[in-house]
Amino acid sequence: MNIRLFACLLACMAIFSCSKDDTTTNPPAEEVTHLFTRIDAGSEAGTDAIYLFSYDSLGRIKSMVDSIPQVVMKAAYGSNSKLSTLTYDYPSGASITVTFKYNADSLLTEIDAKQWIGNQYTFEYQNGVLVRCNWYTAGNDYSLWRYYTYEMENGNIVKMVTHYANGDLDGTTTYTYTDAPNRFNPLGIIVMFKGPSLYFLHSFETLFNKNMIATFQSGTHISTCEYVYNTQNQLT
Repeated sequence: MNIRLFACLLACMAIFSCSKDDTTTNPPAEEVTHLFTRIDAGSEAGTDAIYLFSYDSLGRIKSMVDSIPQVVMKAAYGSNSKLSTLTYDYPSGASITVTFKYNADSLLTEIDAKQWIGNQYTFEYQNGVLVRCNWYTAGNDYSLWRYYTYEMENGNIVKMVTHYANGDLDGTTTYTYTDAPNRFNPLGIIVMFKGPSLYFLHSFETLFNKNMIATFQSGTHISTCEYVYNTQNQLT
């Protein structure tokens, strides 16, 4: 799958005053950011889905537009500056909302996506570190369907074990990481419900990792992630 990411460059003007006899205005200086404004995702040229992002003054995602069905997603934030709701508006006029809850330490504890995909997720922590995610589904009358347990090292999830509700093992995934900071973190919650179908971009794990995934292995299958950066260290 091809995916092309375009990081935005935000320009700012710096004006300096010199002596009373000579005033010089410097040309605009560009501040390099790592905020994605557009993602092209597809497997064949000319068939890419295009996702457009806008941000508020704090650098938080304000909206996302899915170019193919023309769905507009709008994000709202609470007093703790954490994401509180995602609202999806459809061309038909229909609208759905996903809500988020946090604990006193501002750690994500619940995602209610019942309106969207009929799922609900809760998160558990030990000493502020993610250890478990519980997955409830509409088809199961919102009782537990699956749960994930995690092992973390150096701020990254290195092992995820998936269990059935009765505790039986469903599968195990292990991860390795690059030294690069996790550029997908700001997109984690946003695109997991509507966006590029790219595992390391839309999974829960993206929210909690410090670095970029290098490889992930499930069973005997190993996937390798390759990233291309420009001269300004922006992911392209």
